[in-house]
This record gives sequence, C-alpha cells and structure tokens, in this order.
Amino acid sequence: MVLSQHIKSHQQSFVHKRLLSADFVPSAILTGNHLILTPDIARKAREVGFPFNPNYKGEITGFDLRNAKCSEEENCAIRIQKIDPKASLSEIFDIITHGKVLSFHLNPAVEGVYSHAAARLVFLTRAAAESFIGDADSNEGLQIRKQRIDALWNRDKVCPAETHYQKKSRVIRVKGPVDKLSVKMLDKFFKSKFAFQLVASKEWIERDGYKVVEMSFSSIRAQSESAVKCFREFFGKIESEEWKVWYSRDPCSPVETSAYPQRNLRSLENWR
Repeated sequence: MVLSQHIKSHQQSFVHKRLLSADFVPSAILTGNHLILTPDIARKAREVGFPFNPNYKGEITGFDLRNAKCSEEENCAIRIQKIDPKASLSEIFDIITHGKVLSFHLNPAVEGVYSHAAARLVFLTRAAAESFIGDADSNEGLQIRKQRIDALWNRDKVCPAETHYQKKSRVIRVKGPVDKLSVKMLDKFFKSKFAFQLVASKEWIERDGYKVVEMSFSSIRAQSESAVKCFREFFGKIESEEWKVWYSRDPCSPVETSAYPQRNLRSLENWR
C-alpha cells in the first residue's frame, strides 16, 4: 500500500501524523497569495534600487538583493530563444552540458503572439554560462529538434552562486520502503506544497530491498531545495533509518563524477 493510501485510511502511525499535522508553508505562487515584505527587506530593496513588480508573487530575499548589484562581467543568466514550441523539458536540458544549473524557467509559445518558446537559464558559475554562449554562437551551434537556438545574456543579471549552492543540485534522490515510496506519491506530495517543473524522474529497487526515487527538477532554487526542506519537515523526526534523502549528480555538469553521499534524515540539519 502506498503512503497516500495509508493517509486516507487514517492509520495512526507517527509517519502519517507528521504528514497530516506538520506546518510546512506552501509557496506563494501555488496559493496565489502575495508575501508581505518586512521593513528590513523593503529598506534594503530601496537602497539597491530593486525594481518592484506589482504582479510578482514570490518573496524578495537576500539573493534577489545581491543580484540587483550584479555586474555584466559576473552575470550567469542566459536567455534562450527560438525553442521549438513542442520541445519537452528533457529535450531542452539535453543540450545543457556546460555546468550545474541553478535555475531555469520556460516561457511557452503563445499562439498568434510568440511562435517559439523561450527560457531563462542560470548557471552556478560564469564559466559555465560563457561556455554555453560560446557553443550557441559557434558554427555548429546548439540545436533542439534540429532547430538552432539563440542564446544571449539575460538582462536580469544573476551573480555566481554562493558557496552553499555548490553542495546542492537540482536532482534529488529519496530512499524508502518499497510499499510506501514512488515517483507518483512524491510528485503529488510536492505539488501540494510548492510549484515546480520536473525534467525527469525514475525509480528502482536497491539490493537491500529499499526503493530509490530520483527526481530531476529544473532548478535548485525554490524547487529541489524546497523538496528537501519539505521532506525534512514531514519526515525529519522519524526515529527510523527507513527514509533517506540526498542531492544527486546534475547531469548538466561535465565536472561532477559522483553523487553526493547519502544522508539520513536526522543529519539534514548539518548540510543545509
């Protein structure tokens, strides 16, 4: 029986009590609510000249304020244009082999307005971004569905990622009991807590009899890191070695050769 079925049957195990009672705050984008700025953040935003958009529903953080002062030479954000409107996220990410991805957002084609899709791609490092731009501008170029894409520096600049992001990845793995864990269960669980774009997912059974689910999100920020945080909120105090979660290798990076070591949930406090 999968975990969601356990919840519906109102079994009173500690795991399911945590699922029903833990206070994890859903994302503002998911709920449609606007987050209220604290006086301190509002003051800092004014100091750096942060452009306020009345339609923006997310949170303004130190990350946003830091990027407001990003120089052209530091910028790690790229705008990709002329993406085939039918291209999947997986097909788009297949051409990204230049470094770990910090964030990605796809703007779909709009019939009668935009014939192609576009995207905002942010790497962790400037070197990776320059490598992508270089390949896109080369004679061979970068192609999705046999159509060459255009890549240019995004006007909304993003600084090279802070050190703590080097230990994270847009790809996570969760290990748990075979009868309780699945891609479908995690997908439904995470969708109830925050908005995300899933590039790929898979699951398999290890030799020890436990199942592993791998989920490749399009971004670290607000997606894979939210998944880890959310999972920790609901499972972190379970006195069991059954459940484990860790960041895995980002296939977009040519440098990484191995996944981060598995961490049991009680050690998560030490690797945030």
